[in-house]
Amino acid sequence: MRQRATRRLVDQIGGPQELRDLSISLNNVGRARAAQGDWPAAETAYRAALELLDRLAEAGALGPGDESRRGNLRRSLHRGRPDPG
Repeated sequence: MRQRATRRLVDQIGGPQELRDLSISLNNVGRARAAQGDWPAAETAYRAALELLDRLAEAGALGPGDESRRGNLRRSLHRGRPDPG
């Protein structure tokens, strides 16, 4: 449900700066959820933020710091993933 709402919002916003701002907000949501120990919600937010930055990259519209944010999100997803044990 949240992912569909995020996708609808992205389709309505569309501009590079707005997508970047939404990505930053989603990253902040992910950090807050991770700090609360809610990894599934954090992962959803991180993946949505990364998807937006990937869309900007595909459009050649990455801004200053966006590539670094992409790397940070990937590392957060990798580190935060619970062990499959």
